[in-house]
Amino acid sequence: MAMTQKMRSLLSLLALAAVAGGAGLYAYYGVHLKQEAEKAKKEKDEKLFADLDKTKLAQVTVTAKGETTVLAHSKTPEQWNLISPVNTLADKGTIEALVDRLGQMKSKSVVEEKAADLKKYGLDKPAIKVVAKTEDGKEFVLRCGEENSFDSSIYVALGDSHDVVSAEGSFKNAVERTTFDLRDKRVAPVEESEIAALELTTPDSLHIQLTKQDGKWKLLAPIADRGDDQAVNKLVSAIRNLRAIKFVTDTASADDVARYQLDKPRAEAVLTLTSGARMTLTWQQITQDSKTTTYARRKEATFIAEVPDAIVADLNVKPGDLRDKSLITFDKDKVAKVTFALAEGPFTLERKKPEGDAGKSEDWTITAPTPGVAKKWKMNSVLWGLSSMKATGIAEDNAADLAKYGLDKPAKAVTLFDGEGKELGTVAFGKEEADKVYARNTAETRVFQVEKSRMGELPSARADLEEVKADAGAPK
Repeated sequence: MAMTQKMRSLLSLLALAAVAGGAGLYAYYGVHLKQEAEKAKKEKDEKLFADLDKTKLAQVTVTAKGETTVLAHSKTPEQWNLISPVNTLADKGTIEALVDRLGQMKSKSVVEEKAADLKKYGLDKPAIKVVAKTEDGKEFVLRCGEENSFDSSIYVALGDSHDVVSAEGSFKNAVERTTFDLRDKRVAPVEESEIAALELTTPDSLHIQLTKQDGKWKLLAPIADRGDDQAVNKLVSAIRNLRAIKFVTDTASADDVARYQLDKPRAEAVLTLTSGARMTLTWQQITQDSKTTTYARRKEATFIAEVPDAIVADLNVKPGDLRDKSLITFDKDKVAKVTFALAEGPFTLERKKPEGDAGKSEDWTITAPTPGVAKKWKMNSVLWGLSSMKATGIAEDNAADLAKYGLDKPAKAVTLFDGEGKELGTVAFGKEEADKVYARNTAETRVFQVEKSRMGELPSARADLEEVKADAGAPK
């Protein structure tokens, strides 16, 4: 069968496509991938420790600023520890940054091969030396010499080699670490999730006891009450985040403890952990020659540390500071009905879906004593204001005479119900005094003081929550 012009054209197009495809494949596999491989090889060749696998490191020794620090890696648990010149936890972030930079360290250029005079590069007695040893015993040794003033690079050599290379000067900052730099400076090395209880003796000799139950803090002494989670967590964070400015001794004797007056501390905190272990921290301030210095120790450890003075103020709390002063605690999404008792009389709102349109979201509707359309945004604002309302103080814990607070016949009261009609709580507001209003949760005996300005978040009359229908005859 003779080939038609159409068939010849189609074959020509297919041939051209094959050639173009072959050219594209060649460009990708023959050129692009080759370039990528060459680039990767070049980057690897530039790295001083291209074969260093930081996940397999067992030990790192750092000599800098006249100190030699030895660190060991543990996998159970996963952490770094100092083993010389002191046994303690390492600063995880600092040692990991050092190891990362060591693995990324690149050579800018070869300065001199088999240098006969290392002294001129500061490499005969290097000021910085890092020895990284892997689990299988392989060692990676970095020696850092003087800085090249021309471009701020540093002279380095590997192992015992006399080959001198130039490296970025920024790497020096990552590896030039002292024992203090590398050690964990936390006085109480513990995670917040591990703390189950806290006992605190404040600078004013108050003894406070708190415990955590179902993720919430409870005050046990000197009075039993709900804890203010935000305030207690702030206190816990101040203790957990306390870090040494310096360690005055790592082998504190009884004489040392007395010298820094920590045998009679100004404040003490006892942390009970979920494991049952305890950490006891003590603080003291000493003033000499008009200079005040704060010292701290953990009784389970042997160090004494100088710490920031601010910790004493952080610990100078009162039980009232740690009490939950929320008037009422509830889930706003579960509130289905609210009754307001005001001077003009009571009225009720309910959260309902509009009739005949199941697709619409629930809206607030005034249901009693007469029906009306509620301002949805305003009602949501009221619930938010009520849920976030906290007292500034507690007027009385076990109030027997509510009349003196105007709470025997409150000026305003709000009662919340869930979707099943169960009461979630009632908050009543009494008389005003200066810039305060007395209030109480009717399920409790204590009377709160609330800022008068917060009362503007609640309605004073039904009209504050009701949508007013436009008069059909009124001009638009």
